[in-house]
Amino acid sequence: MKPYNNKLKWSDLPFKERLGHIFASVCFLLGWIITFIAFFIDPIGTVADSVLYILGQALLFSGAIVGIGQYYNSEIQNFKYEVKKYIKKREKGLKDDDIDEDLE
Repeated sequence: MKPYNNKLKWSDLPFKERLGHIFASVCFLLGWIITFIAFFIDPIGTVADSVLYILGQALLFSGAIVGIGQYYNSEIQNFKYEVKKYIKKREKGLKDDDIDEDLE
């Protein structure tokens, strides 16, 4: 029994997570595109505070969508691992206080 492996393929992700990654990527790209375009609007070479605010919000949203999804996915997988480990320990007849590094 191995701990959770965080390396998932795109095809293994459920629709909800795929959609979240797509939204995060689009938001990330649009934030940078808006900032890049702002360089060429009068006055040339300066970026308004509102554009930087939009970029910050886009980056925050992208990071939150991806980060929260990854966090909960890893927590669920770790919980499943701990439950399987506990069940295996009970099947072997070990007590709760026993240290069991050999169960994997």
